[in-house]
Amino acid sequence: MKKSTIYIDIEDDIAGIADKIKASNEKIVALVLPKRPSVLQGSVNVNLLKRISEQASKNIVLITTDEQVMTLAAQAGLYVSSSLQSKPAIPKVKISKEEIEESVEDDGVDPAQPDVYVGDKKVDLSTPIGKLAGADEGDDDEIELDNLDQDDEKKEEDSKKESKGIKVPNFGSFRIRLVLAGLVIILLSAIGYWAFMIAPKASITIDTQKSDANSKITVIADTAQQAVDSVNMLVPAKKLEDKQTLSGSFTPTGQKDVGDKASGTVTLKNCDSTDPITVPSGTGVSKSSYTFITQKAITLPGGSFTGGGSNCTTPDSNSVDVAVVASKSGDQYNLAAGAYSVAGYPNITAYGGVMGGGTSKLVKVVSADDIEAAKLKLLENAADNVQGKVATLLTNDGYIPIADTYSTSQGEPKPAVAVDGEASGDVAITMDITSSMLGVKRQDVDPLLSAEIAKNITLAQTVSTTGSESAVVGVIEKTSPEKLKISISATGKVGPNLNEESLKTQIAGARAGAAKQQLEALPGVTKADIRLSPFWVFSIPKKTTKITITING
Repeated sequence: MKKSTIYIDIEDDIAGIADKIKASNEKIVALVLPKRPSVLQGSVNVNLLKRISEQASKNIVLITTDEQVMTLAAQAGLYVSSSLQSKPAIPKVKISKEEIEESVEDDGVDPAQPDVYVGDKKVDLSTPIGKLAGADEGDDDEIELDNLDQDDEKKEEDSKKESKGIKVPNFGSFRIRLVLAGLVIILLSAIGYWAFMIAPKASITIDTQKSDANSKITVIADTAQQAVDSVNMLVPAKKLEDKQTLSGSFTPTGQKDVGDKASGTVTLKNCDSTDPITVPSGTGVSKSSYTFITQKAITLPGGSFTGGGSNCTTPDSNSVDVAVVASKSGDQYNLAAGAYSVAGYPNITAYGGVMGGGTSKLVKVVSADDIEAAKLKLLENAADNVQGKVATLLTNDGYIPIADTYSTSQGEPKPAVAVDGEASGDVAITMDITSSMLGVKRQDVDPLLSAEIAKNITLAQTVSTTGSESAVVGVIEKTSPEKLKISISATGKVGPNLNEESLKTQIAGARAGAAKQQLEALPGVTKADIRLSPFWVFSIPKKTTKITITING
């Protein structure tokens, strides 16, 4: 069933608490009281709280641990709980010691009590009952037995004599000693078993003399090959790609005039056709090597011709003026009036007035040559690092890199300032480069190299290492970028053919000195170092699992 929780402040009065109870929508109301709720320290308010809850048809629970409140709640019949999670109950009424004593206190003789007589004598009812009951007992004589102590003493002496004559063994103590002795025997047996059967260990290091063994194989490395084919000498190849971003800087060498551009007016006349001609905006008009650009589109009326069209007689009234601006900045564009040519319209005559307003201001800018030079420098500086990195990545993955398959592809250089952009100092530049290289897995090549070495050694020798970690790879034939015929040359090591399990069986249980002599007498063995543990062990353990052999060389 749901309950409503109301937290009572120390300042709340009984009227405020009553309003909160009546305002609650739940049948069960939990009143969480402060540490010392002064409002409920008297029975009047507690009884009033009980009456309020009954009138409001509410069941209230006081959440408190205050003993005074709990005592008053017990008297009023209110439920109390120590917390919101605890089960509420009506406390039991505690009766103090003073109340108990008060309840049994003698109130004297009731005056209405009738007189009591024993024979002809009136009894004083205020006399204690015990005194009345023992009033006649004083006349009885006590009978004492003189021989009682003597008989008791004799019995005690007889029992002592009997106890001295018969000794009963303590079977409990004997049993404890027997159990302890058994535990000690078991413990000593366990320690002995551990000390001589479990703890003993032998660690043996055998140094051997090894010699170089050269090998060379020819295989087909192919990225499409899935597994090693030792018969046809086919091995899988891996193409590894690595993308890096190269960065550097360069000093721009280009120059650009950022001064004002000269401007003026050019008059155009149609001597090309009898039809009107439209000259678009942005058309270039030139005088010598200086070009100006028209600022708007104009339409020229049709021209007039004589002499069969060879002589232009178009009047000046049909001419049209157009504003032009120099294509570049500089005071060299401040030109005197003169004739101009119109780009794309050779038969349109143009005459320009005085051009002015051009000024020169040279600044340093980035040129295309600057970017190309910076690109080449980036590639030159990073060449060794880029190739070395991709080869290292292959080696770290367990592959033998094939250096002749190294290739790169570059992205477009990205200068911080674009071409023709003004630069006050050095300009940063970056470029992405992707390098790639093929490699063959050492794990695939090792068995092939080992088989090649084994062709040239005796049965008493074994291949220790193939030398694939420092193998030299050469490309013989390149069928495709990812399939090629290669040669692999390596220098491995061969040593004595020692079988660790066989050696363990031979020396198991032998004394350390004898085992050392036996091992050092083997062909190719230069030294045998035997370490036994713990310190009390002098022989090789009989169990081969307790023997560890390490072969060096």
